[in-house]
Amino acid sequence: MHREWSVTALEEFAPTLLVNCAFLTRERQKIEGMEKFHSVNTRLIEQFGATAQLPSVRAVVTISSGAAVTDPDTPYGSLKAAEERVAADVASPDRSSVVLRSYSVSGPYVRRPRDYAFSNFILQAPSGTIAIQAGHPVYRRYVSVSDALEVAVASAVGGWSGVIETGGELLEMGQLAERVVSVVNPAAVVTRAPSDSAPPETYASDATSWRQACDRLGFVSMDLDQQIEETSRGLLGESLDEWSQHD
Repeated sequence: MHREWSVTALEEFAPTLLVNCAFLTRERQKIEGMEKFHSVNTRLIEQFGATAQLPSVRAVVTISSGAAVTDPDTPYGSLKAAEERVAADVASPDRSSVVLRSYSVSGPYVRRPRDYAFSNFILQAPSGTIAIQAGHPVYRRYVSVSDALEVAVASAVGGWSGVIETGGELLEMGQLAERVVSVVNPAAVVTRAPSDSAPPETYASDATSWRQACDRLGFVSMDLDQQIEETSRGLLGESLDEWSQHD
C-alpha cells in the first residue's frame, strides 16, 4: 500500500526496519529540470533522515550509487553523497545503518532494458548478433539486485553498520557479450564499433566490501552465468530454452 509520507502515520506503524529507495534518478533531472530535481531529492533525503530516527527503527538500509564517489561534483553524485552522510549520522548503538552503494546490478525487472548493456545484450542475442557500441574498453562488475538487497538487509538486521559496494566479476564488455552468447544463444556473434582511441572506462568498486559482507553472512551470490539466465528468463521468457539449445 502506498501512502503520502506522514510522521504521525509512521510513528503509529512503528517500523523496525527501514529500506530507503526514494530518489529521483539522473534521467529525471533532464525531465524535471535542475531546480525541481534538487529540491525533490533534498526533501526525500530529509524525510529519510527523519524516518530513520523514529524510536522504533532498529535497522536502516539506503540505496546509494557509485556516483557518490565517482562523480561527487555532479548534481546526482553530490546528492547521493549527502544521502550517504545522513545514513552514517543515524547509526547508533541501538540502530544499525547500511549504505548499499550500487554500481551495476542485474535482474529480470529492469526499466528501459535497451539502455543498459547487460539487458540489452540479452535482448540482442536471439537475433544472432550482439553489437557493442563502445569503441574503447569498458569495465563493469555485476551482482543480482536481489542478492544485493538481501545482503544489505541481512547486514543491517544483524546489527552491522557501514558501506557495502556491489561487486562481482570484473568484465570488459566484450567478455560480457561472449558470456551472454554462451548462455542465451551460442549461435550468435559479437561485433564491436571501430576503436575510438578513448581511454578505458571503469565503473565498478574493488569488490572488497561485497566479498567481506558475503563472508560475514555466509552468503553465496549468483555467479555471472546465473545472473544472465535469471535476467534472460524475465526478458525472453520460454524462448530462452529454444535459443540456448542452438549449436
